[in-house]
Amino acid sequence: MENNDIEYTILPYGEFNNQELQALYDEFKTNGTTSKSKALQIGATIEDLDIIDLQNFIDKMSNSSIVSVFKNLQCGSRNHLRSFVKAIETSGDTYTPQYLSITEYSSIINGSQEKCGQ
Repeated sequence: MENNDIEYTILPYGEFNNQELQALYDEFKTNGTTSKSKALQIGATIEDLDIIDLQNFIDKMSNSSIVSVFKNLQCGSRNHLRSFVKAIETSGDTYTPQYLSITEYSSIINGSQEKCGQ
């Protein structure tokens, strides 16, 4: 961010300027402590949302260095989503995508773990 003269502020842990993100964080933090099953569902939901958010930024970004970083983060989120879903299914539950389309979700879940940044 410094290399691109992008202003930023680091907020205290768990605090967000975006009220929508703050509400999600608060909800996830509360619900995630109730059970392992809930925590896994929340982890998958976070990755599901991250993939979409990162794509929205990628679509609007012209700086190739930042696009590269976002694509690597997106790759990591796809791998994390696969891992969370595997753990959810191992525990006998299922995950329904909250943000990704069923087509996008199925493509990710049926794909292999990726080597990000290579």
